[in-house]
Amino acid sequence: MSANAADLLSAIDAAEERFAAWREDGLLDEQQLQLVREDYDAWRQRLDPTTDYSELLSIEGPATNRGPEVVAQLQVLSFLKREIRRQHGAKRISPGAAGLMVGDVERRITAARAGRPYEPPPPSTPQAPKEAPVKRGWAEMLLDPRSLYALMSCGGGLLVIGLVVWLWSVGVFENKLVVASLLGGANLAALAAGAAVVLRTPYQTAGRAVTLLACLVMPLNLWFYDAQGLITLKDGGHLWAPALAICALYAGIARLLKDPAFVYALVGGVTMTGLLFLADQRVDRLWEIISPSALLVVIGVACVHAERLFAPGDGPFSRQRFGLAFFQSGHVVMAVGLAVLLVGRLVGRLYDPVFAELGLFEAPDVAAVAKVKLMALGLALVGAYTYFYSLFNHQGGARYAYSGIVALLWCEVIALDLVAQPLTEQLLVVVLASTALAANAATGAALRLRRADADPDAEPNAGAAVDQIGAATGVMANLFSLAALLLGAAQFVRGVFQPGVLPAFEIDAWYVGAMLAVAGTSTATWVMQFKRGRHAGASFALETAAVAAVLAGAGGLMLAGVGTMATMLALLAAAPVAVHLAAGRATDAYARSAWRQAAQVAGATLLVLASAVVLGLLPAGAAAGSRLMIGLFFAETAGLFALASMARDDRRRGNAVAPAIAAVSAWAAAWQWLLVAGLVTYAPMLAGSVMGLVCLAGGRLLSAAPADGKPSSHSGLELIGYLLTGLGGVAGVLLTFNRLAAGETVWELAGLMVGQSAVAVLAGAMARTSAPRRALFTLAGCHALFGVLVVNSLSLLTFGQRVELLLAACGGLLLVAGHLGWRRETDSPSGAVTFNLFAGSVLAAGPLVFGLISNRFDAEHAHWAWVMIHEIGVLGVGLGLLGAGVLCRVRSTTLVGAASLAAYLVSLVMLIDVPDRLQSVAVYMMVGGASFFTAAVLLSVYRDRLLSMPERIRNGDGVFRVLTWR
Repeated sequence: MSANAADLLSAIDAAEERFAAWREDGLLDEQQLQLVREDYDAWRQRLDPTTDYSELLSIEGPATNRGPEVVAQLQVLSFLKREIRRQHGAKRISPGAAGLMVGDVERRITAARAGRPYEPPPPSTPQAPKEAPVKRGWAEMLLDPRSLYALMSCGGGLLVIGLVVWLWSVGVFENKLVVASLLGGANLAALAAGAAVVLRTPYQTAGRAVTLLACLVMPLNLWFYDAQGLITLKDGGHLWAPALAICALYAGIARLLKDPAFVYALVGGVTMTGLLFLADQRVDRLWEIISPSALLVVIGVACVHAERLFAPGDGPFSRQRFGLAFFQSGHVVMAVGLAVLLVGRLVGRLYDPVFAELGLFEAPDVAAVAKVKLMALGLALVGAYTYFYSLFNHQGGARYAYSGIVALLWCEVIALDLVAQPLTEQLLVVVLASTALAANAATGAALRLRRADADPDAEPNAGAAVDQIGAATGVMANLFSLAALLLGAAQFVRGVFQPGVLPAFEIDAWYVGAMLAVAGTSTATWVMQFKRGRHAGASFALETAAVAAVLAGAGGLMLAGVGTMATMLALLAAAPVAVHLAAGRATDAYARSAWRQAAQVAGATLLVLASAVVLGLLPAGAAAGSRLMIGLFFAETAGLFALASMARDDRRRGNAVAPAIAAVSAWAAAWQWLLVAGLVTYAPMLAGSVMGLVCLAGGRLLSAAPADGKPSSHSGLELIGYLLTGLGGVAGVLLTFNRLAAGETVWELAGLMVGQSAVAVLAGAMARTSAPRRALFTLAGCHALFGVLVVNSLSLLTFGQRVELLLAACGGLLLVAGHLGWRRETDSPSGAVTFNLFAGSVLAAGPLVFGLISNRFDAEHAHWAWVMIHEIGVLGVGLGLLGAGVLCRVRSTTLVGAASLAAYLVSLVMLIDVPDRLQSVAVYMMVGGASFFTAAVLLSVYRDRLLSMPERIRNGDGVFRVLTWR
């Protein structure tokens, strides 16, 4: 094959690829692209190797000299442009698409001649216009099947409407029998048409919809018969007979179509037939509560058991299809029957106070007649049996278990109504507790059944059913125990607090026994739940038992004649502490934690009663004795919650509730005892601060003594200490602020601030971490500030004297901050530390030195206390600064301290009392001459040293080394 033939073949391939790309862009359809490819395939077959095809590959437009690659590209693009025109001439592509293709090729040619890459146009390039649809003729449109179907539908509809209007105009519809026949016939026709569509056409959904609609409309015929007087219940008509025929139609349709959806219609039809039979005049039992409810329950139970009549498998009438439909519809019908029975009993119980005066109906026999009550009990038992049957034989989940248990509880209520025993409040508590105990017994039985369930031939749902029963009975036991506890708590409030808005209640031995029954039942619930591994339910049950035991104990002590509520609380508080300590012997970690948590709940319950005593809601007895006993109670409670916060294996050791309660209880105990000691005003603040410091010290001591070779942090006790110290300190600050604002400051308040500041400093020093340490030191600073404000308000000093003391105090604070910063410094010195040391030294010593010199000149008018402050202050500050400077090698403190001591020593000369006879010019001359002579002698003796002193100062030799310090 010649070169020209090969080049043409390559151009054909490139053109075919470009047409395929235009097909992706929507310029061609698949049929057009297929025609183009067939044309090129035929052309490839016709190629002759000996023919010259140079003319087909000629370049349109001017030649180019950009190289062989650009020439070859321009040859292919020119060939493609001519091919677009040829394919358009052959009617293979549309004119619009051909124009867009030519434009694309021309842009590519322009880019190739310019020597730049081709950039496609933006996406908004208009697509090829759609070809205009071919218009059909009138005859073709008229004979179209869709047109014929629309014409027939409209004509048939108009014919039917016209026929109905004509029949109505001639009076045919005035005949009730004719109308009833037409309605029945139309209903049957729709039913038959829907069944035919299902059986004979592929439109299954439409056919089932029409058939189901016909089934739903069919009971309206019965209403029409009764409304038009054809078959009336009032006149003794047997309306149940056509209803029975409707049921037969439902059954036949369900059998014919093999669709379980019609089972629900069948069950509904049977139920409607039964109700119509009860409404028959010869029967007349529809408005009796027991008759329709019994009918519904029996039909429901029968449908539930009818599930077993169908064989398991995948057939059209399998248990999974038709059996499940009967099962579900039966439960719905039975639930409606039980609901009717429940409503009837509720209406009967409320008939006298609510419905008797209305006179609308008589009292239902189901709540008044013993035989009917017994029948109601039987229906409730049948319902409970059906629910448990469904639980064991069907995958129903927990709803059947809960429904069965609720039905049994309803049976219990009906049985109590049959006994006709007066239901007192104490008996109601006992009944609730007994019900919870029965639920625990059921839980135990479920556990035994589950353990003994090892038969491989047993029902597959038996194990799951037993588990569901155990879970449901456990929940019910907790709920009924809680209900009994709440009722008992309300009775205790009414008996002890005696609020005027509620009727009074007398706490007697029956009450104590009832609460003990609640405690015992809740303990049994804890055992059952613990065995089942339900830790949350077990904990709740044990906490319920703890509260019930507290109420029982309180009632027992009241019956025993314990003098005051405070004494009773102190005696009861010992029990939770003993339980918490005894729980430590339990081997199971969860049981140990659960008993400890129950002890805390009991302690919290007692705290509620104690709060009522403190607030004066309950009589507290004699003042001193009551305070002592309440303090003892709070101390016991603080110990209980302190033990709880320090328990290592407590599940809730990360919870801060126990330390907070322990802190508040310890504070309250110290408060009550300080009130007995006579410290009334400052008792709360002192109690918090002192007890907090004691708890912190105890936590440090306990952590210093390892019990098993490893030190324990005892963070719980230390947290209590932090809380108490913080609460007491904040309370002291608030009290001081209040007194300052009111102008009622006293020196005792300043003493309180000083004491609490010292406590906060000690507590901060004992803190293990930085966060509480900073908080406590900040609190100490607030105490010091408020103490200074109190002293300032009480002080008799002048403004200058106050400024002097303030500057000295600020200097002391700067010195403390500077030395602390110097201690934390690493290699590089800090400018802030240097400033604090220098400014603190000057401020601490300067005002005192000036004050000292002032007192030297005016000693007669200065107060002795003010003089002693300066005497001791200058000497102490100077010695302290000098010592600290030498030890820390700090220049500013050393020099200021030395200067202060020198000023103090020099100022002593002013204390010399010069006699009057020596006060003459001669004496002054002698002193001046002696001074000059002595100075000259000293200069002559130390001449060499004085000459070398500048060099020694520069080098820092000898005593001048202090100048090289920081």
